[in-house]
Amino acid sequence: MTSTILGSLSLVLLGSSVYIGLKNKTMYEERIQTRIAEDDKNRRKTDTLAKTRTERDETKDQREKREIELAELSKKLEEQKDKNAQLVKQIDEKKELINSQKLKIEQLVEALKELGDVQELIPKVKRIKNSIVQLNADIDAENAKLSALIAEQKRTAEVIKGFETENAWRSAVASNPNLSTRIGRMYDSHGFVSLPVGNTAGVVSGSTLEVVRDGGAIAKLVVKTVEANTAVAELIPGSLAADTVLMEGDTVRSTVAVSVPVEPVPAVAPALEAEEAKTVEEAPAAAPKEAAAPEAPAVEDIFE
Repeated sequence: MTSTILGSLSLVLLGSSVYIGLKNKTMYEERIQTRIAEDDKNRRKTDTLAKTRTERDETKDQREKREIELAELSKKLEEQKDKNAQLVKQIDEKKELINSQKLKIEQLVEALKELGDVQELIPKVKRIKNSIVQLNADIDAENAKLSALIAEQKRTAEVIKGFETENAWRSAVASNPNLSTRIGRMYDSHGFVSLPVGNTAGVVSGSTLEVVRDGGAIAKLVVKTVEANTAVAELIPGSLAADTVLMEGDTVRSTVAVSVPVEPVPAVAPALEAEEAKTVEEAPAAAPKEAAAPEAPAVEDIFE
């Protein structure tokens, strides 16, 4: 009887041990699975952190690159302004010279009117006439130089206007308002696209672009990286039209039209153009004034 009881107790103890062992194994396996899940979660966080740091570094590099580009653009703008100032100075000098030549012609013509006996003054008249011819030739030459300077000033003003316009939209972190391109490649799994144009075409890092199809915007992109002739842009969450899928070949354009306050071309240019036209009209008429002198017929007969 006693041995039977002991055997029963042994079986009970053995069963309890097996049960506890199985329970401990189950708990151990659950802890292992929990640990594996935590390790995987930590690994994903580490990857995300690394990606964030990489994007931060890329953004910093792009900002520094854009600052260098803006500095170079400002330098070119100042150089063009200095060149324009020199042209204005040269134009003023040419205008003064032309006025001086015109004054000499008027003085010579008045001197002819005051002459006495033409027969006694024939050598002097010839010299005066030759001087008038030479002065008219000089005026024509100076008018040609003046026209070239005015044209150069206009070209310089256009260059300055172009620099100011580009400087304005780059400073506003906007791409070229006239930008028009297409999606080169799609990377749906990563949420970005590549463009076949870059900094050369006026694509600016950090600027917003819109995707257009059938004349209407269907999505917006933000430029992430820019090279000379390529760029990568990311789809802005929530900007994609409902039931729409971006496709390679979709049109992409800038979303911002920058208004640039351009300094007007100095008022001297139009005035000089009018003065130049007036000078050209008056210069040929200077020689015939010679005929207004009282003894003009006799002088003309002799010269001919």
